[in-house]
Amino acid sequence: YPRRQRIAPFVSRDLPTEDDFFTVECRDIGARGLGFFTDEKRTDKQYVVELGTGSNAIYLTAEVRHTTLAHSQDRQRYLVGCNYTGRVTS
Repeated sequence: YPRRQRIAPFVSRDLPTEDDFFTVECRDIGARGLGFFTDEKRTDKQYVVELGTGSNAIYLTAEVRHTTLAHSQDRQRYLVGCNYTGRVTS
């Protein structure tokens, strides 16, 4: 399920700025959460996930449930599994 989504660390109740978002490769996206890969281990515990694009985008908060070293694209990367916890409205 190689899909790319934008995420940003969630540090307050406000939508992160455009500069806070970065693109990750998702392993899976489901109704209750998502899994994505990162090259470096991250310490963030919550994220805002952008689903969709432009005026159709929705922003969900997600809490990290696990970070596991995994093999992806012929190298070791971190798989971060998150559960959705809510929706951010601007």
